[in-house]
Amino acid sequence: MMKVNGYEDTELQVEGHVQGLQLKRLDDGSKQKPAVAAGSTKAWNIIALRVVAIVLSIAGLVVMDTDEQLGRTPLYIPYLNSDMNIPKKAYYSLFTSFKYLVWANAVAAVVALVQLIIVVAISRQSKAGGWITLLVDQAVAYVLLAAAASSTEVAYVAKHGITYIGWNEQCSNYHRFCMRVGISLVLTYMATLVFAILTLMSAHRLFSLQSTKG
Repeated sequence: MMKVNGYEDTELQVEGHVQGLQLKRLDDGSKQKPAVAAGSTKAWNIIALRVVAIVLSIAGLVVMDTDEQLGRTPLYIPYLNSDMNIPKKAYYSLFTSFKYLVWANAVAAVVALVQLIIVVAISRQSKAGGWITLLVDQAVAYVLLAAAASSTEVAYVAKHGITYIGWNEQCSNYHRFCMRVGISLVLTYMATLVFAILTLMSAHRLFSLQSTKG
């Protein structure tokens, strides 16, 4: 009888041990779920920012590329001692800075699209891929910022002129052209900000990957 009771005690211990293992697995699974959810949230945030960068870059490109206006430029005629308004068309390719802005937005849109495809297609990024993503995002942010800054200077001269050397402002004669230039600049600065945020997120993911491996 004591032997039977010993077997029963052993069975009870085994069952208790199995139940303990099952409870431990459940606890481990519940702890891992928030981490997976956080990772997927980060991935969706990056995808959303890539889409926003594409939209802003394309919008800034299209607004500038289609910007043209037929206006009238005053020309002083000495013999008549008066000004004559001569019709002239203004378009973005007359200015080197504006052409640079168009190309910069085009490059940014292509880069954001390629990076978006990579993020969607590859679930886990390698260390080398993380470095490439970080450097590319940072380079695009600098290119956009340089293009927007140089175009802003040209737009400022067109808006206010330089009275010291006799350069008159031209936006009163080409109001719609100047307004569309301003819209394109705002879109480009917004795209620059998005790429800057993506750079910070890429750096955070890369350093987190390194610390995890360490």
